[in-house]
Amino acid sequence: MEDFNGLSLPFRLIELNSGEQLFALECKEIRTLGSKEELSGTFEVIYKCNGMDCHFECDITIGNIYYFYLELDTAYDILFSKNAKAVLNNYNNDRTNIVFEFDDKCRCKAHGTIKNSSDQYRSSIEFTMSAERSEICDALVSIDKFLNELSQVKGDMDFF
Repeated sequence: MEDFNGLSLPFRLIELNSGEQLFALECKEIRTLGSKEELSGTFEVIYKCNGMDCHFECDITIGNIYYFYLELDTAYDILFSKNAKAVLNNYNNDRTNIVFEFDDKCRCKAHGTIKNSSDQYRSSIEFTMSAERSEICDALVSIDKFLNELSQVKGDMDFF
């Protein structure tokens, strides 16, 4: 394990575990580019289901995580209102697209397509699964900790 300013890497940002399926997003590495005002990260998707065990890098940035956190926090704050959603993608490209959709019965459906950056985006996984309210809360706490630690290094929350 590596340490970056109080974060033990890899750092798990999201984990959805239905018992039969596991989806997780981890930050594997943080680097400063030039000065500490510029940070970059390497993110990995973990997906396990029916004997499948995928681990690969995906195409997202710290800025993408920041925007997703804001959307997820808003959707959670309005108590899983109908049609609330949060989307994690890389500035509208089709290589990473993870959507958390909430309904008025306190249910969340997570689904998405993530293309593998290790093979020039030729392979991908698609998943759909339910997320428990506690998993959403855990993800918010985890992402908040991640962003706060990075803002300590960077000096602000300007991640885009």
